[in-house]
Order: sequence, then C-alpha cells, then structure tokens
Amino acid sequence: MKKILLKLILLIAVFVFIEKINAQNIVYSDTFTNGAGYSSGSSQWDNWASFRNSLDTSNQTLLKVTMKGTFDQTGRTCTDRTIVRRLAMALRNAGTYNATCDNYVWSVGNCGSGPELNVNTATSICWCNNGWCLRPQINPGNPNWGGVNSNTCSGPTQRLTVIFEKPSKPNDMGVVGLTRPDLCNYTQTLVSRISNFGTTTIDSFRLYWSINGVLQTPMYIQSRLGRNKDTSITLFNNYNFTANSNYTFKVWTHRPNNQTDSIAENDTLRYSFFFLGNPNAPSVTDFTQCGNGFPRLVGTPNSSLDSILWFNQSSGGSLLGIGRNIQGPYLTQSSTFYAQAAKFGGLLTLRPTANTAVNVNQSVDYGGMLSVTVNQRVFLDSMLMRMWYNVLNTNLTYQVYYRIGTFNGFQTNASAWTLLSQGPATLFQRNGLNYARVPTNNFVLEPSTTYSFYFVTIGNCVACQNNGQAVSDANMTIAGGGSIIIGQFGSQQVLNNWHPEMAMMYKVACESSTRVPLTVTVKPRPTGASVVTGTPFQGQVKLGIPSSPDIIELGKTLTYELNPPTGFTNADHGITWTINSVVARTRYNVVVPDTQYTLVAPSPSGPGTLTYIPRSQFLDSFITF
Repeated sequence: MKKILLKLILLIAVFVFIEKINAQNIVYSDTFTNGAGYSSGSSQWDNWASFRNSLDTSNQTLLKVTMKGTFDQTGRTCTDRTIVRRLAMALRNAGTYNATCDNYVWSVGNCGSGPELNVNTATSICWCNNGWCLRPQINPGNPNWGGVNSNTCSGPTQRLTVIFEKPSKPNDMGVVGLTRPDLCNYTQTLVSRISNFGTTTIDSFRLYWSINGVLQTPMYIQSRLGRNKDTSITLFNNYNFTANSNYTFKVWTHRPNNQTDSIAENDTLRYSFFFLGNPNAPSVTDFTQCGNGFPRLVGTPNSSLDSILWFNQSSGGSLLGIGRNIQGPYLTQSSTFYAQAAKFGGLLTLRPTANTAVNVNQSVDYGGMLSVTVNQRVFLDSMLMRMWYNVLNTNLTYQVYYRIGTFNGFQTNASAWTLLSQGPATLFQRNGLNYARVPTNNFVLEPSTTYSFYFVTIGNCVACQNNGQAVSDANMTIAGGGSIIIGQFGSQQVLNNWHPEMAMMYKVACESSTRVPLTVTVKPRPTGASVVTGTPFQGQVKLGIPSSPDIIELGKTLTYELNPPTGFTNADHGITWTINSVVARTRYNVVVPDTQYTLVAPSPSGPGTLTYIPRSQFLDSFITF
C-alpha cells in the first residue's frame, strides 16, 4: 500500500528566538525560515514538545487560545473554554479534535512526527494551502512547518506564536454560555452560564441582558462563586418566541464584588439566530380518482414559508415526498395519505478530517465509504468531498450510493447498495483545497438508523485519514473508520480504516405536531361496456365495424342494447357510471341529427337502448355511433 508522504529535505541551520512560558500564559513563539526544516535538538522542535507538555488541563484553567504571526499580529482567537481545554488536551496527548469557535474551525491532528494546530474555515490538517497552521514536528528536515496568513508548505520566513491564556487578575468574570434556543418550540427557558475568570472569589455581581437591543430586567446576584468556577443563572422562564423572526441576545456581567471588572473584554456574550417555530398543519381535500393510476397529492400550507411532508401513515411510516403538489404512489384501491407541514432551517455541514490520500490512481474508479447516524430527522441536501488533485477545468462525474446499515462486509457487494445520485459534480477551490459537491436530493435520514454512503468518481481521489475519528454535532454523527474503495465496489482494492473526507450538508426542519389525512378514493374505471343487438332488429347483423358494418333498409328499425361496464349494473347508472353522450356521424364526418335516433338510459328495470330508423337522406351511408 502506497501512501502520499510529506516531502523530506535536509536540515538547514537557522537563527531562532524563543519566548519563555510566563507564569500566567502558556506561550509558544519561534521564528521559522523559508526552506529550512527542523528536528530534535532545534528550539523549534524541542520547545513545541515542552509547550505541549505544559498544557495540563487537570490542574489549571485555560481561558482562550490565540494563534498569530508576522503576517497577522492580531491573530485568531477561540474564547470557548470547553473547546480551548479540548484543544489543549489534544495537543498534549497528540490526539485528534476539531470544533468551530469564533467563526473558525480549530483542529488538532497528527502530521508527520507530531500534532498540528490548525485554524481555518475548514479542517485541513497536514494540508498545503494558504492558511493558518503550526506543525513544528512535521518529519525531521521537512520545510512545511506551517504559517499564519501565508503558504503553509515552504512558507515565507516568519514568526509563529500560540498563546493559551490563564486567569491573571482578581474581579474578572464574564458570560461564557447561553442555552442554545431550540429553533421550533415557541416557549423556552433561557439560561446563561457565568464564569469567574479571576484569581479571587466573587460574592456579588450584576447581570444585564437584552433581546434585539431591548434591555431586559437586570439582576443583582449575591452568591459566592469560587475562582475558575461556573454557575448557571436563569434569565427568563417560559420566554415566548415569534415565528420567522431574527433574534440577537446580548448578556454581560458588571461590577464583580462591586468593583470594576479587571478585564472588560471577556464580560459579554452575543448570540444571534433565526427562530422558525413549529408550523400549523396544512389543509387538504379528499378526492376521487377514476381507475388505477398515480394520484396528485396536493396540500395548502398555512404560511408561504412552509413546505409539506407526505407520509403513508399517521405516525412513523415512510416519507413519500416533499412539496405542496407531488405525485403519489400507483394506486389500485382507495388509500389515505398524511400531510405534515415543515419549515426548513439553514444548511448545516458536518465534516470529517483528512490529511493525505492513499494509493492514488486517476485511471480507475476511486471512492470512499462511511456510516452516519442522526438524532432527529435530517434532510441530506448534498455531500462535499475533498479531492486530492486540482478539480478545476475537469469534467468530474460521480455516483453516490447508500444502504441501510453498516458498510462493513458490503464493500464489494453491489447488490447491497442503492443508487442515490449521479452526474457531473460542482467543482471549486477554497483556501487552496479542492472540493467536489454533489446533490443527494434531500434524502431523509431517520433517527435510530445507521446509513452508509459510497461516493465514487474516476480521474481523481478522495482525501482521507488513517484511523480517522468520529465527528459529531447536535444532530448527526459520522462514524470513525471508513474504507477507501478502488475500482467499482472494490473490484481492485478495499482499504479498511481509511476515513474519507465526505462532508454531510444537511437541513433540519420544524414540523407540525399533527398529520392531516387525505383520502384518495379509487373508483373502478368503467371498462368492458358493450353494445349488443336488441329487439326489434330488422337488419343484418355483421361485426358492427367499418370493414363489416351492420346493414339496415330504409324504414326498418335497428335496436341495440347497452350493457354496463364490467362490475357495474344497470341500476348503478347515474350513480357509479354514466353515458355522457351519444353522437352519430357519417364516414364524411357529417353529424346525424339526434332526432333520427332514440336513446333510453339504463335503469333498474333493464339495459339502455339505442334505436335507429334510417331516412332517405342517409341512403347508402356508413354511420358510426
């Protein structure tokens, strides 16, 4: 098995400058020179190891982390203490972790001989691009040590700094969390999380908060809060949200211990979101369908922002489609369907990480498999694959397959998979990385079910990571592991435990609490009706078709009986079946006046009849009824 390895070059001696770790903050800072690589014995390499070892979260509190450098001296900062702690743990233990913090994806993952810290718009561990990363312990002598706001492979000479900040002053506190409001429930309790960042115990403080700029009732809190401790405070019980509305919350602390806060910058939390609200049930109208066929399922939502989900059962069941007017399944008998209103949120993305490609091959089908579970109903909009080779100016076609259950044991079993989507991919580059986005047609993932997906293309390779870890958010989990599949369904090779970077782009929805039934009544199509000779019939009986018509003389009478369609009776005429009209025409399309024939409708007393007595004006004519 061949793996794409990072380039190695000879070590070049350079001058460096080290900042010592001070008592309050844990700092790594060093100068890196273009073209130079480092190894054990260099300060860049050894101090990265010492820095990582000092990130012990069991006996110290870390407030935030900042990465900066020569080409951006302000840097990017993560202020979520939970994420900061986990980043420190991952760096210390050479583990894997990624999370979105303050608008950027902060990631730790292995690259070469040691862990990398990466801060970009997407996880890009061990990747050459223009971005933000630090990897001093990449393979010895390798010049791809990272960069800040620059190329991260063979980058320009620059100073790179990472700072984990610790508590440093008394009377320092702030708001670090707010219970994330649910997008659907109208009435919710709002709870904030307050933290003592300082070096002294807090016994009192003021808590202010506003909604959309409107100041709410302030609180004066008298309660002891030890240093490095958190507490939860309820802002509002049973707050009522308004559907389809934007909300901005601002929560901040003031005057801890009745003193001026020593660090005002960390006092305030802001959070904005769009509240959807559970929609009301749609309205539907039952209808009758004549004969077997595909019905149109039509509903009217209460709001122009609502869509409609169609099911085959009043609860649970299968989702038949999404829309206000869809084609239902083929019906041979009367059936009831159920309409549920839905309001979709914005597009969300869950992305695993990758740092290489394995056994790259542009001449055969190449793809990956992974498994997904969800905590609630999820609508899969599309999938985003990171590709190894430059995708621009190429014609990349793809297929996406799925199956219910794990992919393990089914990598080479094509019959176990169902085609979900295929065609040309949407290709683009972002931060020097190559991507292909493919639609998945709002495929629905239900909770308590494992789904596996197989993406395959030709002419390119999916980026991946060996022993890739699971990634999760509030709605979905992409399982660790995965397989790289070379050749259609592994016809050439299956590489297990290689996690492809196949990001899931999905939506969740607020749904009405009830489903409204729509009944389609299928009435048999009136087929099998016949016309037979009746009494009197004073002509010659033939086949009654243009090539062999029945024959009648002037002044004689022809009588035909009208037998009902199969499964119907004469007594049902006008109730379950009907004769709309009778028209007589000559072979030259001349209409015979209806005064020249008599139609008697079927009735409970007998079949209908058609009586015709020809007149001279239609002598030698072929007449069709």
